[in-house]
Amino acid sequence: MYKISFPAYQNPVKVFTSKPDNIKYAEIGWVSSSGGMVHEWTHLIEAMQKKAASKGANAIIIVAGERPNTGMATYTPQYGLLANQGTQKSMTAIAIRILD
Repeated sequence: MYKISFPAYQNPVKVFTSKPDNIKYAEIGWVSSSGGMVHEWTHLIEAMQKKAASKGANAIIIVAGERPNTGMATYTPQYGLLANQGTQKSMTAIAIRILD
């Protein structure tokens, strides 16, 4: 297997929600991002675009996005058992380089 590398990409990174048809591209790798309730989905996408561009990608293909509920419980002598529930967001994409 050949490893293809590209210099960092300096322009806006395109976002696809499915593998593009009729476009030749090289798969560079996978990128992911996560955040809490205060993070918008666009923040996660922007973080993945930035990471992908640093690796030479000029596009990403989003493959998964999820929002699982998380819970946490702690015990303190002063307050007893404390529980908290929140929502985490996570997203994964394939970083690609569209070939001309």
